[in-house]
Amino acid sequence: MKNLKLLLLLPFIFFSSISSQETILNQTNIDKKALVIEQRLKRDRLIMYGLTSLSVAHEVYQWVPLLRDLFSNKSSSTTEEKKLSFFESVKAAAHYLFYTKEGWVAIMQSGISVGGFIIISEMGKKFIHPNTLRWYIHAHAPYEITIKMMQERLAELEDPSLSEEQLRISNEMLQLLYDRLVRQAESMCAFMAYKTKRLDGEEKIIAERSKVLMLKSHNDWLQCIKVQLQSENRNYQVITKLLESYKNMIQAQANNFGFIEGETGTERRLYTKKHVQE
Repeated sequence: MKNLKLLLLLPFIFFSSISSQETILNQTNIDKKALVIEQRLKRDRLIMYGLTSLSVAHEVYQWVPLLRDLFSNKSSSTTEEKKLSFFESVKAAAHYLFYTKEGWVAIMQSGISVGGFIIISEMGKKFIHPNTLRWYIHAHAPYEITIKMMQERLAELEDPSLSEEQLRISNEMLQLLYDRLVRQAESMCAFMAYKTKRLDGEEKIIAERSKVLMLKSHNDWLQCIKVQLQSENRNYQVITKLLESYKNMIQAQANNFGFIEGETGTERRLYTKKHVQE
């Protein structure tokens, strides 16, 4: 019954709070972030091309010694080889590796090869990615984590045994997390603005509408949450419900924009799986 009252109260709180609404998200900041995103992703593409070239060069490098031997002009005269026992073979191999110049060169080449492969792989994880809103949220605007942390602080504030100092710290943390949520909302809108410019035809028109709707929704919900956080008589359960509804709104609109921008099923499942693992 108590939860039912809270659910019935949510629409009243929401619409009453936005009747005298101020704009939470700053369009100037969004435009600046969109430009930064464009420059950053352009840099990532250039790095990706460089990594691809390094990968090709790395693979070619593996074959250089073999190709050199195959195309060398030396005669391939066959010589009778002396059969060695297993231990003699190991001893000869160790002597070749550690007591000859050619052996040390081979060790260095192997080390460079393995190290290069690891470096290229690790750098690839950072710079090679799908250019989608879902990826951007996961990498640069993880709002779900912020909302979860806010809900944890709200649960703490309901504890009557907290001291004045603990209450002060929790309230400060809650405000900092809210400010972070606002910045993440701006980042989402900025990416949508950047991506919309790169679409063509009907997709661009629909994406423009989706971008405007996302901006308005962020402003409405963030304003509503702000009013409740600044209220002298906070209802922590109501704020928790508002945060949950806000999260669901973002998920729904991000899914919709994913279809507009052409996100593939594989890309969607990849970041859904990562989210579940985290």
